[in-house]
Amino acid sequence: MSDGIGGDVKLHSATTGVFLGDMRTGENEHVPDYLAADPRYAPGYEFWKQRGAPEMQQRLGELTVCLYLTDPNDPEGLGDLRDLEYLLGRSDMVGYALGRGVNARLTDNKRVARVPGLVIPDPAYERKLNDALYELDAFDFDVTGKVPEISEMEKAVFELAERQGDPTNPTLATLIADMVYRNPVQWAMAGAAGVEPGKQPARAKNMLLLASPEDAGLARKISLLGNVTVETICATPDIEEDTIAAMYNQAIATGILPGEYIG
Repeated sequence: MSDGIGGDVKLHSATTGVFLGDMRTGENEHVPDYLAADPRYAPGYEFWKQRGAPEMQQRLGELTVCLYLTDPNDPEGLGDLRDLEYLLGRSDMVGYALGRGVNARLTDNKRVARVPGLVIPDPAYERKLNDALYELDAFDFDVTGKVPEISEMEKAVFELAERQGDPTNPTLATLIADMVYRNPVQWAMAGAAGVEPGKQPARAKNMLLLASPEDAGLARKISLLGNVTVETICATPDIEEDTIAAMYNQAIATGILPGEYIG
């Protein structure tokens, strides 16, 4: 990171070092090269591109994606189940993109279990979601876990969390490191979210993606990949007012964390 005007913090890529908001490099506007070539994600990127093309939309109809922001750590994080059932009922398929943060796979370490950026799904949350999917026989696919492995970045953020006296109150350094990491992770999630629908492109007309608040940036990335309409809905008022989520979303979109958040 580096200091910006008025106490702002400018975020830089953990893998290339360039400023995330620098449009000249395209770092924040295009899929990183190493992800674009990854066979796990390339078919998904191609799906968004093809499905968003005018000729495909004319033949199959427009594709609309709803990004439903939920909190898997909260038993009430799905919000009003009637809202979820409505969204499921109008969707052809539903995908999960619930992995949060750089420590998303370090679930065996209880000391960092509540660090923002990490999902430990609450059993009540999972039960409600599974019941809703089963009842409506929704075609669902998993986007979680298919994130790029940036071992050095993971190690650095994990060590930051370990050094904290109170893991439930992370330092700004931990959050900033995690924000930088979310950028390539969201590009990977966007690619993974297109893999399963790409196998049945004619079926994909209305898609529901369940994500955590920190990954609201998925909407922007998917729209950039395929000129696809993406609407974002918060499951609860708490998510809509979540300061940490706002920090993540603004920082990842612009490359700058405003001084108002830092102070």
